[in-house]
Amino acid sequence: CAGEMVLAAPRPWSSGVLRPGRRAWLGGRPFIALAEATPLGERLAARLAAAQWSPRQVLRVQTYALAGTLVERGLGYAFLDGYTAAALDSARVVLMRTAPVLPFTLSMMSAAGSVPSVLVGRLRDCLLHAAQRSAASLAGRLDSQALEFDA
Repeated sequence: CAGEMVLAAPRPWSSGVLRPGRRAWLGGRPFIALAEATPLGERLAARLAAAQWSPRQVLRVQTYALAGTLVERGLGYAFLDGYTAAALDSARVVLMRTAPVLPFTLSMMSAAGSVPSVLVGRLRDCLLHAAQRSAASLAGRLDSQALEFDA
């Protein structure tokens, strides 16, 4: 299945003077970074570097779930996978697409020599269904603004 990275920020930040969606809106605010030793972490680091953007990192965490929880608590903003972001409390967190979009795909892997079982097929179907529900939930939660990396 396919997804996208989104910006998650504490909801109180969206009522400020600066226009959400512009990079300046996040200037000086605490950034919760994700481990770069993952495919998504590497892609995000490359996008930040290409935009010559060095956010004020206050924490580096290993999981998107932990980063999302910290955003819910108002400790900073983070770039999260859309599936994690969709599960965050909408009363506490504002979610925005990025421009340009940071897409990703999720794949299920199995050992080449193993015989596919009925249970693995059912698991795949359940995961795909959960991803589709999460993506639909995310679509309804995204702010009308998109965060512009280059602005």
